[in-house]
Amino acid sequence: MWGAMPSPARPFRQVWFAVESATGTGGISALTCAGPGVDELMAGVFRPAGRGNATPRELAYGHLMQDGEIVDEILCARIPPEESLTGWPTATLTCHGGTAVVAAAARALRKAGARRVTEAAFWRQAVGTKRRDRLQAAAAAALPRATTALSAAILLAQREGAAREAIGRMQDLADGASPSLDPPPCGGRGPATKATAVPAVAEIVTGLRAWRATLPLGQACLAPLRIAIVGAPNAGKSTLLNALAGKSRVVVHEAPGTTRDTVEEPGAIEGVPVTWIDTAGFGAPQGTIDARAQRAGARAARAADLLLVLVESADAASRAEAWAGFVARHIGRSSPPWLPVLTKVDLAADRGPPGRKTAPPSQPVPLRLCAPSDDGLEALRAEILDALAITGVGRGFPPAPGSPVCWTATQSRALGDCLQSVAAAAILPTPKRVRSAVLRALNLLDRRLRWGR
Repeated sequence: MWGAMPSPARPFRQVWFAVESATGTGGISALTCAGPGVDELMAGVFRPAGRGNATPRELAYGHLMQDGEIVDEILCARIPPEESLTGWPTATLTCHGGTAVVAAAARALRKAGARRVTEAAFWRQAVGTKRRDRLQAAAAAALPRATTALSAAILLAQREGAAREAIGRMQDLADGASPSLDPPPCGGRGPATKATAVPAVAEIVTGLRAWRATLPLGQACLAPLRIAIVGAPNAGKSTLLNALAGKSRVVVHEAPGTTRDTVEEPGAIEGVPVTWIDTAGFGAPQGTIDARAQRAGARAARAADLLLVLVESADAASRAEAWAGFVARHIGRSSPPWLPVLTKVDLAADRGPPGRKTAPPSQPVPLRLCAPSDDGLEALRAEILDALAITGVGRGFPPAPGSPVCWTATQSRALGDCLQSVAAAAILPTPKRVRSAVLRALNLLDRRLRWGR
């Protein structure tokens, strides 16, 4: 029972605590304490209000104490060892938000004898005791870096075991738990036939392909995709960045060369985290400062995941180096993928509607855009997601809640190897051998993905 204040404070047996909420301002913050001596620790720092005590699985209101003084009002919950992440007795503390309150709470816990660790330490303990797998721990470590609701939901699903559940469903399919592999309805007699086994294999192959195709989306959840806007001076780069960001982030002026420094602005496209990058105009350098600005812009462009190459609509027909020539000359032949964009189409002589317009087969088809009026922006966003392999046939964007997502090259290789093995199993002569080969491939995938073996 917590609430009794022991006399001399002394260190307790291996009690860890971690701040689980993000650093910074906020309404509430969360801390977790876990370890063999957590009950004794909490008896010294938590004073329940009234006659209530923190009983397992229930919230208790009270005060966090230090040297007889109230640190903050908190809600406290006890989690028994059999239900906790680490297998230790655990207490969760919810206090007011803000860096000052969290720092005061951390001081009180440290003075009472607890050791501050990162949340990753709890997950390492969970992996060591097989309560969670390595994939869940990696997702938990990445979750604080999520910058959008979509990326947070995706990583949260992986932390809660989306991979384990997906592999389990595939194993059920292969093992005959699914109707696809059930014996034919012949009075309950007769084994499953090859014809009933192959549809299950096809379903598993489809699931593995869809899972593997989520790699670009998963990587974007960990590190926002970098999209650089390049073009000649006064092509409308800064105007486009402001339109995509939804605010006046950079100065826009009709005089060429207004932008000198590379400017970055975080954003999102349908929940996919991105970083918009504005660069100096590329052309004949107008002095030393302009030459340096162009070199900095070229470096930023080469490090990007995608380029938006802007050319004024009025100049597109006369520029011999438009599109591929422009990229090769100013960015380099090792540039990332790029999309051609015609800007200021409202000022062009052939005022066609924004969006795609046909072009000769040997030339890229540019996207027509008028950034100040937002004409063509939705089409541009869709083109960007498609160019980055976020959307497209078989990619299942946005993913269904709880779907598995791949976010490292190692995971992609494991899924690819499993995919090849499962596809090859479909040609085996008997359903028993098909089932055995598919289960063997899925079991290996489980070990490689979840346990790193």
